[in-house]
Amino acid sequence: MPRPRRSPEEIAQMRERMLDAALKLLREGGPQAISIRALAERLGVSHMVFYTYFDSRAELLRALSHRQRERVGQRRAQMLERARQGDVVQVVRDALAHYAHISGHVPRIYELLLVHCVESSPEGFTKPTEILAHDLEHLQTLIELGMSRGVFVSRDPRLAAKVVFAIVNGPLILIHSGRLTDEADAGRGRDELIQESLSAAMAYVIGPQTAENTADHTE
Repeated sequence: MPRPRRSPEEIAQMRERMLDAALKLLREGGPQAISIRALAERLGVSHMVFYTYFDSRAELLRALSHRQRERVGQRRAQMLERARQGDVVQVVRDALAHYAHISGHVPRIYELLLVHCVESSPEGFTKPTEILAHDLEHLQTLIELGMSRGVFVSRDPRLAAKVVFAIVNGPLILIHSGRLTDEADAGRGRDELIQESLSAAMAYVIGPQTAENTADHTE
């Protein structure tokens, strides 16, 4: 007996469920953890059901990558609007602090984007280098806004974006790659290292004294 035909709404809902499940697998085990069988098991359906909604694993990964790009784009647009309407210094600080948030809460994704980006990205995924380029462009836009208001030190905004990105992510990349393994770099020591890096990045864009005052008001 043929299966009842699903409505476009039901198909869209199931695709979203599959994308949500794929994102969880990605967060838990990286791209290699996303397989059609693992996805079917997570959803409690036959693996053949997958092909009702996606033609292949690569199509699933493309859809997941596209959805995540849209969400990141929305977050960046919201941050830019906050900066335009309010405190650009706080927005830049939040943007830089977000890397530590990703590092701590979804480490597999952080490693995929910033630690193992020298490797080929999985078929269907946006290349990490492309994601990095968008990140730097976003930071540059925020820094240019701060410079236009006179709250950031005047310098090449593109270079400034690269510098603050490196200051904040350098320690995180070293931690994830296993190059900082002492107990002092774990737990509280790790948090202190992240906070010092964030303070150093803010001091670079707005000056040491102003950065110290900003940190005091946001802790």
